[in-house]
Amino acid sequence: MIVALDITVTEDLANEGLAREIVNRVQNIRKDQGFEVTDNITLRIELNDQIAKAVEQFGDYICSETLATIETENALTQNTNNTYELTDNVSVIMEVIKKIVHNFNNLLYVDLNIYLIFIPDSQFEGNPTS
Repeated sequence: MIVALDITVTEDLANEGLAREIVNRVQNIRKDQGFEVTDNITLRIELNDQIAKAVEQFGDYICSETLATIETENALTQNTNNTYELTDNVSVIMEVIKKIVHNFNNLLYVDLNIYLIFIPDSQFEGNPTS
């Protein structure tokens, strides 16, 4: 019996492999940072040609596996804490940011690194409730 295997790595397979490696690195970062399994995150990722193709093709998969919203960047500040080797010749610069959910007066706010200032109604001039 002879078995022949086609071991050609197509572009689709390579992109899927990169997407899976991104998911693996993000899950490790989540664990290292003490995030809960159910915590939603923002994944900021710097795009190069290879990463851009993988994120474009498998972005939904990455998001569903990591509970992430992806923000793509042309350039992130590179340091040793945010550079991850995916394969022997592909690295990625990315940041994982936990989304913080606040509940104020039965309204839900999600903190996406936007600073909100809440001013009580009583401090507004002409407040109809005063």
